[in-house]
Amino acid sequence: MVKLAEGVQGFDTTKSAESYARLNSIGYDTSVKAIVDKMTLFLKNIKGHAWIVEIGAGQRKATIGIDASLKKHGFSNVTIIPLEPSSEQTKMAPKVDSGDQSTPPLIRNGEILPIKTNSAKGFLSSQVLHWVTTSKKLLELFKEGSRILVKDGFLVHAVSGLVDLKEYNKYHFTRAPFYLEAYLPEVKKLLIEHGFWSEDQGEFVPWNHKVNPFYHKYTLHDIRKIIKKAGFKDVKIDIYFARLGPEEWKKRCAELSMLKMHLFKSKRLKEIPENLMEEIGKQAFEQAKLSRSDLWNELSQETSEVMNQMPENLTHGEPVPVITARKK
Repeated sequence: MVKLAEGVQGFDTTKSAESYARLNSIGYDTSVKAIVDKMTLFLKNIKGHAWIVEIGAGQRKATIGIDASLKKHGFSNVTIIPLEPSSEQTKMAPKVDSGDQSTPPLIRNGEILPIKTNSAKGFLSSQVLHWVTTSKKLLELFKEGSRILVKDGFLVHAVSGLVDLKEYNKYHFTRAPFYLEAYLPEVKKLLIEHGFWSEDQGEFVPWNHKVNPFYHKYTLHDIRKIIKKAGFKDVKIDIYFARLGPEEWKKRCAELSMLKMHLFKSKRLKEIPENLMEEIGKQAFEQAKLSRSDLWNELSQETSEVMNQMPENLTHGEPVPVITARKK
């Protein structure tokens, strides 16, 4: 059994898959598939119970899906220990059936894990690493991951296009002509009208740090180097891909969570009231569809699909890198 610090518990999420489905988007679907695919390769060689530590568990969107998928694959010997630094996120998490009680994720940051040394079999996260504010903190996070893992323990982390994907950036949905040439200019126009943007702040695109200071903070090469420096070996990166249908495109343009993730992340833009954020997103989306129906019609022919590699007929969607490694 894993040696946990006082007060730490794992939980069983099998019966909460329905809650996960209500929270889910195809981005999380893709992360969960990528993580589960890689975890099963490691877990099939593990005897006995496997305690897995997850950082940045948030509302447990990914945790619940990963746990349910692993059990469908026959891995009933797995307990995920979710850690999340934000108490606000844990308050919004769905209830989890764990027998006699519901066990919320522990409120902890990733740089100081409440887990004893050489205890856990795995260390994972979904859509977390790009939010770590500095490379120093990212290194501390992976050093902690190395500390808690047994020898040859595994690491699986899925990230998003907020990380600089270099040659894959051009396939990210933010580079699609509809998003870049029709939708974002409409958002910019509305922000100027409301006094939250000006022409001297430059182009209104996610990779402008006045829009989103987290965008492209790290490259995949940066993350690989940091993981190796933290005490891991056999570092590998595979790219999964989410193809986006019309409803997914609408989410990325008009849903509050997506707007806050990609476009309203700077200190100034975070001051916008949430109801106004959503109104701006929806208005910009509808106006972009009217003004550039040709570009929208191209996108609306797509169907949402999770793929375990970049498609041969490359399109704009959501590339999802998944990183794996072993402790030295």
